[in-house]
Amino acid sequence: MRGTDPDRPEHKGEAKEEEQARCGGVYSGGGVVVLRVLSDVLLDLYRALKWVVRSDPDDVTVLHAQLALEELDDVMRRFIFPEQKLEKKIVVLP
Repeated sequence: MRGTDPDRPEHKGEAKEEEQARCGGVYSGGGVVVLRVLSDVLLDLYRALKWVVRSDPDDVTVLHAQLALEELDDVMRRFIFPEQKLEKKIVVLP
């Protein structure tokens, strides 16, 4: 954050905009790119989003954090459990 007090009404809008900008990159469908770009801060991002969901009184901010968490969950599941293609090649011998 920019060092503003998020509890003051005049700074609440700035804090929301900045948080939405941070979350927007996660739930915009970046996929594996998200893991490459955010790999160093992934755990901190996850913890911050969970904290926002649990403690922020603003419903819009909580919604954005929940959407970001869902997208992050989808990205991690696709990374850990990649889609498996089951193919079998059948060759007929002459």
